[in-house]
Amino acid sequence: MAGKHWIALVVGLFVGVASAAGPTELNVAQLNSVLWTQQAIEHQAATIAAYRAAGTALLTVSKQASWASLEQGAASTGRKAVVMDIDETVLDNSAYNAWLIQKGEQWSSPTWEDWVALEKAVALPGAVEFVKLAKKLKVDVFFITNRECVPRATDPCPALTHTRNNLIRLGFERAADPDALMLKKQKPEWEASDKTKRRQVVADTHKIVMLVGDDMGDFLPVANVTALRAGSPDLATARAMTQLGKRWFVIPNPMYGSWEKAVPATVAGRVSALKPPEGWAVPAPGPVPISAGSTLKVATWNMAWFANDVLTAAQAQNCREEAKAKPGLDDRPSVECRKGAPFRQFVDYERMAIHAKVLDADIVGIQEVQGLPAIQKIFDGDLAATSSNAGALIPKGTYFLAAYSQGGWQKAALAIRRSVLDPSFAPVVKEFVSLGDALPRDRRGGLEVSLKLKDGSMLTVLSVHLKSRCAEDPLDANTDHCRQLSQQAPTLAAWIAQKEVTRERYIVLGDFNRSFASPAERACSPATGDCKMHSLGAWIDGGDFSAAPVVLATAGVKHPAGCFDTRFAGDAIEHIVLGGGAETLLVPQSARTIPYVDPATGLPITDHKKAVALYSDHCAVAVEIKP
Repeated sequence: MAGKHWIALVVGLFVGVASAAGPTELNVAQLNSVLWTQQAIEHQAATIAAYRAAGTALLTVSKQASWASLEQGAASTGRKAVVMDIDETVLDNSAYNAWLIQKGEQWSSPTWEDWVALEKAVALPGAVEFVKLAKKLKVDVFFITNRECVPRATDPCPALTHTRNNLIRLGFERAADPDALMLKKQKPEWEASDKTKRRQVVADTHKIVMLVGDDMGDFLPVANVTALRAGSPDLATARAMTQLGKRWFVIPNPMYGSWEKAVPATVAGRVSALKPPEGWAVPAPGPVPISAGSTLKVATWNMAWFANDVLTAAQAQNCREEAKAKPGLDDRPSVECRKGAPFRQFVDYERMAIHAKVLDADIVGIQEVQGLPAIQKIFDGDLAATSSNAGALIPKGTYFLAAYSQGGWQKAALAIRRSVLDPSFAPVVKEFVSLGDALPRDRRGGLEVSLKLKDGSMLTVLSVHLKSRCAEDPLDANTDHCRQLSQQAPTLAAWIAQKEVTRERYIVLGDFNRSFASPAERACSPATGDCKMHSLGAWIDGGDFSAAPVVLATAGVKHPAGCFDTRFAGDAIEHIVLGGGAETLLVPQSARTIPYVDPATGLPITDHKKAVALYSDHCAVAVEIKP
């Protein structure tokens, strides 16, 4: 009942304010937003930072061919363009909003038109300098605003005249160009608040390389914004949102915007729409801090057709003979032989279990296992009772384990050390089934686990195994392997993009079967234009993994001898991708390969064939993160 009494108190307070002359209930609700915009140095700092970042990005994107907008056209002039909103993006109208609060008024067309006619809006910090930089780089700026043309006897669009005067007086020289400003209803076909048609006009003559605004309607069609707010963006929207901080720059505006349509109109409704912690009756104990200087090791490991059941010597020999006689996996008479080599006996399982303890990772993405019983033998001490090296194995219960339940012998799995988890939160496991839809034979998908670390932070981990035999070719190469990988690319990209939209911290661990140092990937940097059908990197994040929001920590990893077939260059095809905020946890230059050790000599194996025979054809790759 305490929550209901509190809501009633708040509503009663606001109603009491509204009954007197002056601010209304909703004016009071907006008070802090306007005060912050006008008086907080943090608002100035955030705006300056956004424009500095946009200017730095413009130095690069002004030389590139890629589009920043969903609207694309012929770009017949060959020139580049930045499309900017005006109000609360380049012009500060907080004085008008302050006047509304003091007078107890709500926004209305007549008072807004009077404010525009005063031509007294000031420039937001950093905006003039950014527009001047665009001119220096020979990038044309277009201002698309929902200031509206309301004809008068002496002027068909007074708002256009006043807005142009206001901008020019503040130093926005570009506003003098007749084509630079695009107002609502300036032309009959521009009757809607949706700016799509006006952006399309720009796209028909210019390549739009950057968008700057304070509302998502400055970046997307209205329908796409509505779906985005509802948590159900289409693939194009989800992928486009990865441009935030790269080609899309949002200026903070807490005073008003399309977001208001998604929240209740009354204060009581807005209070009820707040999202406090669920099930929190009393203050909960604080999170257990992770020790200063401590890091977590995150790894990905393809264990190579690792089966649930250990083979006897006779079964292993039979499988080797069947594999030689019947290269086709499904043609082999014995079920246990319908997988790739090696055909492992107990000593092979024991060797892999010892290596898992040497790996000593806190989070491990695993690929090519038949199921949960297989990884229990390695990460849960299931071999200890029959092993002569029980002390060298991982003790039972050390890891939380999960494995994909569908598909054949090459499932994805995850092992997460229990000591790094918050014991009050049970990890949530989801199967990423659609990732395997492109694979006709073994429809292996991904395995997703949402977990809470001991410090109280949330993290989503995804283990994947993408299509093989397209490691260095363009995705549109004329092979079934590349065609299947090219179909998996947008599915994985959409998953990543959705996490970026919600800023949900995530790590993707897996055998990508793709060298991001290959000619096909290097040739498809953003500077060369749209090359998604050639590059997996371009699907995931425009191919630019060197900066947030998506970081490929393993892009430059070179395997040591023994960890790769010498027919290839040794570039890692096993990768670790961090984003949604998790990229900030990465310890720089921590990516490394964990080579296998020769049990006879204790030295790293340098012969790849020997590593395959004793362990796997993939070495584990690891990075360090610092929560």
